[in-house]
Amino acid sequence: MRIDEKCKRCSDRALMVSFWGNLSLVVIKAAIGLLGGSKGLVADAVHSASDALLSLVAMVTAAISRKPPDENHPYGHGKIEFITATIIGIFLFGVATMIFVESLELILAGGPKHPPKMITLWTAVFAALCSFLFGSFALCAGRKNNSPVLIANASENRADALSSIGVAAGIVLSIVGLRLFDPLAALVVSLLIYRASIRIFMEGLSGMIDASVSPVLKKEIAGIIWSVKGVKRLIYLRTRQTGMEVSVEAGVLVDPALTVAECHEVTSEIRNEIRRKIPNTRDIVINVHPAREPAGRKGIFGPIKMGVFRRPAVKMEKARG
Repeated sequence: MRIDEKCKRCSDRALMVSFWGNLSLVVIKAAIGLLGGSKGLVADAVHSASDALLSLVAMVTAAISRKPPDENHPYGHGKIEFITATIIGIFLFGVATMIFVESLELILAGGPKHPPKMITLWTAVFAALCSFLFGSFALCAGRKNNSPVLIANASENRADALSSIGVAAGIVLSIVGLRLFDPLAALVVSLLIYRASIRIFMEGLSGMIDASVSPVLKKEIAGIIWSVKGVKRLIYLRTRQTGMEVSVEAGVLVDPALTVAECHEVTSEIRNEIRRKIPNTRDIVINVHPAREPAGRKGIFGPIKMGVFRRPAVKMEKARG
């Protein structure tokens, strides 16, 4: 089953909302942070700027990744999303370093001379609420579309919401006389950005080296294959994710008495069931082997390893009389 047009439009809207929303927050946080004397809010504005950039790049890469395969790219353009996620991770790491150094210098200098104004507190609270809503929208769209960039965007927005809450707490403490807490909040924001940057970078790197899908999804695919009539055993299962799409390769044992046409029916049913139940699957390769192989024999796909995937256990309930 392919992702329907409604979900694709939802992903486009999520990116647009995230981009324009975060761009607005950058202007609001930076202006009020500078005028209100809050280093933490200014640092949070930089964090929102990284979110806006992530959304902008995601919009461009999403359009590229959806292009159909061509002669030069027979497997499509899905990996552009992983490449983009890696670049964004590196950029965020640099932003975090800049904020960390500036905040540390201010702390060592004894903190700001004057506490932040009250308007900076309400701005931080408002920003936290907006970032949480942006992140929730992007996370829903990312899961529906199986998009690593959208999910990374959602994670970054939610991290921004948490950092805004931390900034608000620092502003409150600074107003009551503990002035070091505002730059300390900025320091905490930089650590949150460090964490987000490393996570986004590693997820992008994992996708570029053809990492398998999650264990939960792989188990679900194995269960689908086992459910098809004619499958005696699932002997191996390989998966990989390329952008929003999932590719599957599996080997199954069937009754050696089946004809070529009957084996083809089994493999066709497996492919149809996987496409029906797993969103956005692309390449599905099913290799068929006879259930009984002579000892020591190697097929064209290498030695057959029995029992790699066992049939899922099914709980049986006694019928009540």
